[in-house]
This record gives sequence, structure tokens and C-alpha cells, in this order.
Amino acid sequence: MPTGKYSAETTVSSTTEASEMTSNTASPSVATEPNDVDTVTVQRSDSDPKTSLDVTWTTATGDFYGFRVVCSSDVYGENDHEFYASDTTTSHTFDDLVPGRLYTVSVYTFSGVDSADDERVESNAVSENRRTKPNDVDAVTVERSDDDPSTSLDVSWTEATDDFNGYRVVYSSDVPGENDHEFIASDTVTSHTFDDLVPGRLYTVSVYTVSGVDGADDERVESNAVSENRRTKPKDVDAGTVERSDDNPSTSLGVSWTEATDDFNGYRVVCSSGVPGENDHEFIATDTVTSHTFDDLVPGRLYTVSVYTVSGVDSADDERVESNDVSENRRTKPDDVDSVTVERSYDDPSTSLDVSWTEATDDFNGYRVVCSSGVLGENDHEFIATDTIRSHTFDDLVPGRLYTVSVYTVSGVDSADDERVEKPNDVDALTVERSDDDPSTSLDVSWTEATDDFNGYRVVCSSGVLGENDHEFIATDTIRSHTFDDLVPGRLYTVSVYTVSGVDSADDERVESNTVSEKRRTKPNDVDSVTVERSYDDPSTSLDVFWTEATDDFNGYRVVCSSGVLGENDHEFIATDTIRSHTFDDLVPGRLYTVSVYTVSGVDSADDERVESNAVSEKRRTKPNDVDSVTVERSYDDPSTSLDVSWTEATDDFNGYRVVCSSGVLGENDHEFIATDTITSHTFDDLVPGRLYTVSVYTVSGVDSADDERVESNAVSEKRRTKPNDVDALTVERSDDDPSTSLDVSWTEATDDFTGYRVVCSSGVLEPNDVDSVTVERSYDDPSTSLDVSWTEATDDFNGYRVVCSSGVLGENDHEFIATDTITSHTFDDLVPGRLYTVSVYTVSGVDSADDERVESNAVSEKRRTKPNDVDSVTIERSYDDPSTSLDVFWTEATDDSMGTEWSDDDPSTSLDVSWTEATDDFTGYRVVCSSGVLGENDHEFIATDTIRSHTFDDLVPGRLYTVSVYTVSGVDSADDERVESNTVSEKRRTRPYYRRPLPRGNQVLLPESRRLYVKQMCEMAWIEGHHTGHSGKVNVPTSLYHQGFNEHLIKEQTGHRSNDGLRASNVCRSHYKSMCRIHLPFSSSVKSEEAVNDDPSTSLDVSWTEATDDFNGFRVVCSSGVLGENDHEFIATDTIRSHTFDDLVPGRLYTVSVYTVSGVDSADDERVESNAVSEKRRTKPNDVDSVTVERSYDDPSTSLDVSWTEATDDFNGYRVVCSSGVLGENDHEFIATDTITSHTFDDLVPGRLYTVSVYTVSGVDSADDERVESNAVSEKRRTKPNDVDALTVERSDDDPSTSLDVSWTEATDDFTGYRVVCSSGVLGENDHEFIATDTIRSHTFDDLVPGRLYTVSVYTVSGVDSADDERVESNTVSEKRRTIKMDLVNLTDLMALETS
Repeated sequence: MPTGKYSAETTVSSTTEASEMTSNTASPSVATEPNDVDTVTVQRSDSDPKTSLDVTWTTATGDFYGFRVVCSSDVYGENDHEFYASDTTTSHTFDDLVPGRLYTVSVYTFSGVDSADDERVESNAVSENRRTKPNDVDAVTVERSDDDPSTSLDVSWTEATDDFNGYRVVYSSDVPGENDHEFIASDTVTSHTFDDLVPGRLYTVSVYTVSGVDGADDERVESNAVSENRRTKPKDVDAGTVERSDDNPSTSLGVSWTEATDDFNGYRVVCSSGVPGENDHEFIATDTVTSHTFDDLVPGRLYTVSVYTVSGVDSADDERVESNDVSENRRTKPDDVDSVTVERSYDDPSTSLDVSWTEATDDFNGYRVVCSSGVLGENDHEFIATDTIRSHTFDDLVPGRLYTVSVYTVSGVDSADDERVEKPNDVDALTVERSDDDPSTSLDVSWTEATDDFNGYRVVCSSGVLGENDHEFIATDTIRSHTFDDLVPGRLYTVSVYTVSGVDSADDERVESNTVSEKRRTKPNDVDSVTVERSYDDPSTSLDVFWTEATDDFNGYRVVCSSGVLGENDHEFIATDTIRSHTFDDLVPGRLYTVSVYTVSGVDSADDERVESNAVSEKRRTKPNDVDSVTVERSYDDPSTSLDVSWTEATDDFNGYRVVCSSGVLGENDHEFIATDTITSHTFDDLVPGRLYTVSVYTVSGVDSADDERVESNAVSEKRRTKPNDVDALTVERSDDDPSTSLDVSWTEATDDFTGYRVVCSSGVLEPNDVDSVTVERSYDDPSTSLDVSWTEATDDFNGYRVVCSSGVLGENDHEFIATDTITSHTFDDLVPGRLYTVSVYTVSGVDSADDERVESNAVSEKRRTKPNDVDSVTIERSYDDPSTSLDVFWTEATDDSMGTEWSDDDPSTSLDVSWTEATDDFTGYRVVCSSGVLGENDHEFIATDTIRSHTFDDLVPGRLYTVSVYTVSGVDSADDERVESNTVSEKRRTRPYYRRPLPRGNQVLLPESRRLYVKQMCEMAWIEGHHTGHSGKVNVPTSLYHQGFNEHLIKEQTGHRSNDGLRASNVCRSHYKSMCRIHLPFSSSVKSEEAVNDDPSTSLDVSWTEATDDFNGFRVVCSSGVLGENDHEFIATDTIRSHTFDDLVPGRLYTVSVYTVSGVDSADDERVESNAVSEKRRTKPNDVDSVTVERSYDDPSTSLDVSWTEATDDFNGYRVVCSSGVLGENDHEFIATDTITSHTFDDLVPGRLYTVSVYTVSGVDSADDERVESNAVSEKRRTKPNDVDALTVERSDDDPSTSLDVSWTEATDDFTGYRVVCSSGVLGENDHEFIATDTIRSHTFDDLVPGRLYTVSVYTVSGVDSADDERVESNTVSEKRRTIKMDLVNLTDLMALETS
């Protein structure tokens, strides 16, 4: 035929059809195999490298028709991609491939076509592996790390899809000299943190999806990069300095800062007062500028100057990032008062001066007014005035003396966040120390001598505390030290030294230098007393500490618990000033601790110091541990008057033990023994015989002294009675009444403590009890030479056991084992394989001695035979006499583990010869089994004596595979023995099938009777097959006979039948047909798959199905997800099982469960057939989200709730979020979210209402091929913010306008519980007045207010209560201010004037 051209659409006949046509051809032609192509090249396609591969190959040589190109992934469930190319085509592109998957592309050269006159022959495959490019990740997020935003970046990315192995994450800065940093992540990791970055630098982070590894059979392929730029946070400047400007200290501040390090562009400097209405002053500086002056500031105002380092600019490829602020507070100098007027007082012009001044402007806190005479020895008179006072009278002046009155405007207070500014005034150095004589109330001040002309010094010690006047000292020019006394302990003082020059006069003036100041805090007072007690809850490891409250100024306490033991750290507790007790836990039992309490005042800072008082201490020892156990026994030497006591050693710290033996009997003193820590036993003597004693052991720690205490643990006690005294004499006589059967007994009275007597008349030694049962088993480790023996424990008195293992064989000694009374099992080794042993257990009591004797119980026995040895080898040959139906079995002695099975020389089709080696040690014979494992054919079994080592199995089926097994047998099943078999030694051998050559027509040689019966039965089955197919009466030649050379004529000749009717099936054959020849598919069953209800609906599916009908063997149940990488779950069930549970499934995944009915087995005479699949799809329940967070919305907290939740795991499609109030008439608010959304805002809610927000994970959709399944709800409750009241009215009360205010408000709307009304003056020391109103109350009167004070009245709407299922939420405040009337406004005119003002 002419050469054909093939394309991808060409249909090629199957191999089966080709083989059938070949078999019917008398002389089939044979095609030679075409040449392979030389090379194959596979590349990822330029147009789509993720799903396409370009294949090119060299053309083949010689004769060929074309090429078959196959692209295969070896992934279960993905069909091979196949393309047929003509002989002129040498390239092809495979599309629709899976991204990131490894494919093998094979090119076959083929020649010929499958037909009656030709055959299709393919060359060897020439292959090359190539992996498609994996998918990119969807998104990459880069954020500065919360822990260290200057040197760390957090990177997260979405999970890639399809096939991939992991990710490569790279960050690059594009800065010369800095290498790229790379992180390789597995496929389950989707986040990483890069550390050790340069602060302020711009980095590009790129994520590549990686698939495959570089190797001989694979390659590593990366996706495109998905990138994001992020700049690290720049470093803060190290320090900033803010000073008032020399040129204009009232309105200007000079700022300077250190240069920042690493990457940055410049600085942003902000000067802010925080005063409403005044804008911040901002200055943008380049990276070379480190100072700036802010002008046009308000005099006397406190400003915060902050310096931010700036890196980057806001653009598409960059971002502007600022460092943390470095800030310092500084106050501008306040303005002077305009004028001061000083007049002699009208009341006492000789000793008093009246001073008045104009009000200062801008920001200030008050005034400092100083009246100074400049006369040595007279202190300055000073008055501190608030900002509302503008006059003062100085008294107690010297008549006729000239005084200079100075008024200073004061702004701010001296504190960590502020400063007190007057006139800026200097000596070189000033030193302030706490006085050695009294550091709590005295400060020693010294200063360096001033230079040039001056008259003296003014030294001021000020605390800035309201009510405490400054301490001032005027020193001459030769004095350079002073001690300030009568100070308050623990208080912070500022000591300032002014150099003074000149005197105020017509010809002179008194001038002071700038102040040189230093702060020092006096030492706080000690607490009065400290009390330390062992804790009631745990006195061994805890100490309770109590102390009295300290006096004067202090911030808190430092409490230290110290043992002074090397290796144990001190326990320290910092307490606020309101706490006066603490419990130290985790202490060592029995250890001595010193607890010290220090009063603490101040904090360590630039403007303060932390000062501690002297320690007030007390020592206390923890309670030592009890001993674990105490044992008390009667003494062996004298059990009547002595008790031996022993105890376990105590743990942790202790000095010894106190052991007390007490009877509790009046008149007998306790016996006490003091033991050191190394002694753990003692004997108490001189006890009363027969008396019950309680022995108690106390662990002792410490000694009673001035610096320690003796502490005992709890008592650990045990009771024991001493042995009573014997009676002095015993008399036994034969009874006068019946001396043959009676004995009269009398004895003297016992002494000391006893309850009575026990009189025993015994004839001899009692035999101990037998054990109840004995169990003997062959050892699991070595059943041939070992026996495991176990027995029940004997009762009453006994010392142990004697166990004997005896075979009764001459020359073998008995195996004996002596066991103590606690042992109830033993293993006898080195026994003879296959031998019968009798194991006997005797209970033993006593020992053979002068005062005792050894007595054994009766034997309790059991017989057990060890497992015999396996035969070493077996040989199977076809029988010489009847090789068609017999197997000869032989065995000879050998040393290796092998067995021989061979075809019989005479009839290899129906006989197998078997032989084996002789077994060793004890055995009775052999059991030889020949089994085909085919349903309906019984095993062939032969029992051989110990002298036989071969056998022939006959009547086997030609061409069938048989397993021949030889077992060594030892013993017989009887009352005194048991039959034990060795492990099987097996070999498989298949009988030879008949030749396929046809027999000549008219052959008169008949087959053996067994073969002719076999042919007849096969023909009868063929008749049934023909009858069932509508061809009644026709002799259908079975396929099995056809391949053995039979035709219709030969069948009739060999069976003796000459007509079709004679070959019809007998009743027996017909009745057994279904079990012998399966020709129909079994009926399909119905299957039901449902979610597991009780155990785990997320990872398990319960499957049940109806029973199949007619003949079948069982079922094959398959649970498949069709997801790449997850293997099918398969279960093989017998015909009686109709349900199964598949576990370890993926939550939220859709599975198809298919049930196949199975009939028959694969064998020579049968076949395994499955029905069509009956399937049902079911999806597992998806996982719940881990947590849900619900917050009131920042934009509208009254009608909106923001919901966020964690991402669910495993398979799911999205989420269903429900916001429900449970209020009748309000529908639930529902939101359906995709799997990438994890937050939502619910709007249009009712203000003040409690809502329950539930998040359900959703997997699947409701359709014919799927179902929608939801997880359990994960819920959180949150209440919206209630509405404010519309209006508020505050009026002075008609009854008492000086101390009462009437408040009324409009009713709130929507949901609310009530109102909270607050009346606040904002004055230090006056608590807020608060009133809680129900939802029906809308007015209230506040009483007991301060006359003339301004109050702010605020009304909050309240909704809900604080509880486990609710929360209390308040609305915004609605406020109004109103001032009460002063008490002196008593007439209507004054009141009207006040209202008008």
C-alpha cells in the first residue's frame, strides 16, 4: 500500500485488534522496527512558559510513516498528551499543561499500520524532561517589623497555585557594596522577616515561586518575580538641645541636634506648644543642617521641640519614612510686669509696705515678690503669688530701713516635663549633699568663690511644694557653705546660689548674678516596723511581709528578701506608696531569710534622683519540708521493749530531726531523740511491752537565737505496738474426762499491756497453699527452644516458689528455677525443639533449720510442647508413574532453608513432585499442603511420617500456579500432649499448560478419563453460554479448549457424543455454573455517603451501601478528591460488610465515593470482575476560623461594627458573616466573603444595641456535582455606641443657687439602659459628683457644691452592663458649664450684675 500521512486526528487500531487479525492470518508478515530519532529538544514556550512546551526533534532515517509524540507528567489523574505527526513534521507545541509540573516528552518513530497485511511498529522512545514555569504568587506585602522597624522588614505573600516546591525570597538595596540577601522557603511557608538591615534604606523585596530541583531527571524553574519596595525606618538622632535664645529669650528658642547615622535625607523639626489655636512651628532641614532657631513664640509658654530623621520621598517607587521623635521641653522667658508701686502701709507705716503691680501678659503661672534691705543679717522677705493676685503687704520690717521690692513674673514649675523661669541668672560650681548628721532633714551646700567684685551670696533652698516657704540664707563674700535644716524627709529641693554685688541706694544698686542651681532630695524616713510571718497557705516556700506606712514625702517601697546563700538571687518587690504588704513565693523550705524594707523617694532622671531610706529588716525562716515517710518496726533484738524507727532524708535546708515516741498513756513521758541531718534512724528502748506507740518525725531547721529561729516541719507519724510479754508458765495436761481426745491448758497471767490471749493447739507444720493456676506458652522470641511460664500468686504464708521444667527424656536434666515471693513468671531457655515438657510450680514455705523446716505445696502443672524445627528444603517433581495427575514429594537432610518444586517429567501439566530435607530434634512427622488459592478447588494435603521426605500430588489443573508448603509436626492432640506445627517452608510451582497444536482428525487415542471428564464439563458450560446467548443446541468450543488444540469434531470424539444434544449440560453442571464460570457482571449496588456526625465531620466520611444481589465476593470502596498530590483512599470489604468510615481527609474538600461490587478472583480458571461504579459526592466540613474580633467602627461607632477574623485553613471557598441582634423585627445582617477577605464593616445598625457577630467558613457550592458546607460558628458579642442626648440644660437651683445645680436633658433615642451624669469642677482635691439614672429619669439636682465655683456638667447615654455576655458602652459626652453663686451675693442687684457679666 502507498505510504500514508498521519496527523493528530488519525485513528490507529488497538493492539488487541491487531493481535486478533494476526492470529487469523495464515502467514503474517513481520515489520522491522524503525530507527529512533537522533535528538529531542524540549523548551518552555516563549508565548506561555507556564502552560506550554515547545518540542523539536531530528527526522528519523530509513523507512517510517511518521512520529508519535507523548507528553506525560506521571501525576495520577492527568492523562498523557499525545500528538501524531507526519514524517515531514519535526516540531510541536503542547498546551494546557499544569504550571510548575515536570513533564517527560517522548518521541517514537512508527512504521506501518495495523491491518490484515501489515502491522504498526514503533521505535524506542527518545525522551527529554522539562518542567513548565510555575505560577507567580498573587501578591507580596512588605512591612516594617513591629519589633525593630529600623533594621527589620516583615515579608508575607499569598500561596502559589498548581505545582511548586517552595519560594525564593530576595531583598536588594541597589546600594554598591551591599549584597542581596536570600531566603529559601518551603511550600508551606508564606512569611519571613529580614533582619540586620540598614536603617532608612530603600529595599526591593522579590518573591519567586520555585518548582523542581536541579538533577539528572529534573530541573529547578522559577516564576517571574513579584516585588514590593519598602524603606526601613531611619535612626533617631542621638540627642537634641533646646535653649532660650540669647538675643530674645522671651520669644525665641535655639535648637541643635547630633547628626543621624546610616541612610537619611534630612530632618523635620517641630516646635509645638499644644495650646489650642497656636499652630505648630515646623522646619525642614537638609542632612547637613543640625541647628535652627524658632522665632515669634509666646513669652512664658512651654514648648516641646521634636526632631525627626527623614529618609526617602513619597513617590511611586519610594516612600517617606520618619524616625521616632527625640524631644525636649523648654519654656520661653515670661514678660516683665509693666510697673510696680510701693507705698508705706496705712495701718503701720513703720514696719509694713504695701506693694501692687500691673498684670503680666502672655503665659505665666504667678509672681515672686521679694522685699530686700541689702543689710547683712536680715533675710529677704519673699512672697509667692498666684496669677490672679496683684498686691501684697510686707510686715515685720525694720523702721526707717531702705527696702527694694522686686516683682518677678513666674512661668512653669520645676519638674521632669517643665521648668520654672524667672530672670535667667551663675557661680562656677555648686555641690549639694545630704547632711551626714541628719540626711533626712538637712542638706549641706557648698559653692566655689565668685570672681571680680561682689559683696556676698544669696542661697535659696526651695521645694516648690505649696505651703512650704523657701529657705533663704544671706552669706558674706567669705562664706562658701551652709546647712539647711528642718527640711521635709524624702522631698526634692532645688538649691540656688546668687552672687550679690552692691546695695540699693541713690548712688548704687544691688545686682544678682544668674542662678547656679542643683537639685537634691533628702533621705526619706524609715518605716517604723516590719513584720515577717510564714504564709498560711504555704509556710514552706512563702513568707508574708507587712510594714507600717512611712511618713512625709516618699514614692513607694523596695522590699528585698535575701537568704545570703550563694547561687540564690535576692527576691525583690517594688511597691507603690499605698501598698504595705507582700508575699514572697518560691522560697527554699527551711532556709533563713532576711526581709528588708526601704522607703523610696524620687526617680532617677535628669531632674530628680532616687533616694532610699535605711533598711528596716526582720529575719524569718521558712518551714522545712516534711520527711517523705517514716517506718516503725519492733526491734529484732527486743521486740517487747524496743522500736526501730527509720525515715527518709528531708530535702532542701534543714539542721536535723526531732523524733518523738509517745504512747498517750497518763504517767508515761514522751521519748524524744534529737538527730543531726545525717541520721535517718533510731531505736527507742525501755518501752512498755504490748503498748501502742505513735512515733513522729519532725524536720528541724535553724536554732533559737537573736539572729535565727528554730522551725519544725509537720509531723510525719506511724503507729506501732510493742510485742507483749510472754506468759511465765504454760501447763498442758490430758483431760481427766477424756484423755484420748482432750487436753487441759492453763497459764500464768501476763504482765504489762495486753488485751487477751490466743491459744493454738497444732498437730504440726501446715503445708502452704498451691498456686491457683499455671500458664505455659511458647516464647514469642524463640518458640522452638523457650517456654514462658507464669502463675498466680499464692495466698497466706509462703517464702517463694520452685518451678520445674521436665521432659521425662532420658539424659535430659530437669530445668529448675527458685523464685522469691514477688516473682510470678519465668522463661526456660535451651529446650529441645518439638519436645513435650511438663512445667510444675510448687509453693515453698519456711527454710530447713533447727527452728524451722522447708515445706512445699502440691505441684500445679501444665504441659507444653516447643515448636519443632522447620524442614531445611523441599523438592517437588512430576510423578514418574502418572505425571499427569500426580506429584512426587522428596526430602533429604540439608543445611540451608530451601525447597524444590519441579514439573513432573511424564505429565508436567497435572502433577508436581515435592521433596524436602529431614527436620532436626524432636518431631513426629510432616504435613504437606498443595494449594492453588482458587475459589472452588480444595487444598491437596498429605500427612507423612517422620521417615518420609517426598510426595507426588496428582489430579492438578494444567497451567495453574500452586503453592506447596511443608510443616514439621510434633506431638498429637490429647489430654497429655498437643500437636504443634513449625513455620511453613513453601515453594510455588505452576503446572505446564497443554500445547496449542491441533490434534489430527479421527485420532483414535483417547485422553485419560480425568481429562475427558474435564473436556466434557467445559463443553457443557459452553452449551449453557450458547443457551444464554440465544444459540440453543450449538456446540460452542470454549476458548480454553481451543487454545489447547480442540475443535468441534475432536470434542465429540473424545467425549463419546455424536450429536449436539449429547453435549447439553447436566443438572449438576447447570446448578454450579455460576460458581465455576462467571460470564455476567454482578448487579450494581447503591451507595450512600454522608458526613460523619459524631467523631469528626471535618476529616471523616461515613459510607454505607445496600447489599448486592446474585453471586459476588465483596466490594471495593474508593474515596477520591481528584486533587493533585492526594492519593485515593481505598477499602476492600467482604460480602457481609456494607459500611465504612474514611478518616484523615482534608477539611472542606469535595470527595467522590465510589462502590464497586467484586465477583471472582484472578486465576487460571476464573477472573475478577467489577461492576460499574455507583458514586456519590460529599464534601467534608471545613475548619472553623481561629478567632473573630469585633470592634466599634472608628468612623461611626454608633451604627457600624468592624469585624475581622483569622484566615481558615485547608480547603474552603469563603466565609459567611452574620451580625444578629436577636431583636424581633430586625433582620440579621449577612455578608458573603471570598476566601481572600478577612474583614468587613456592618453599617446601618441600631445605636446602643448588643449584636452577636458569627463567622462561618464555607466550602463548596450547591449544585448537581457539589454541595455547600459550613463550619461551626465562631462568634463574638459587641454593643454599638448609644446615641448622645440631644440637649442638656444646667441651671442654678432656686432653693440654693450657691451650692446646688439643677440638670435636665432630653431623652436619648434607640437602645440604651440609662444615663451617667457627672458634675466636675476640675479643681484639685474636689471629687467629681456622679449620678447614675435609669432610662426613665431625665433630671437631677447636684448638691453640696462649692459656692462661686465653675462646674462642667456632662451627660453620657449608657447601654448594656459589664458581664460575660455583654458590655457597658457610653455615648459621647454632652456638656454644659455653670458657675454657682458666691455666698456674698445676697441681694438681687448683685445677682443680676453677675448674670449680666
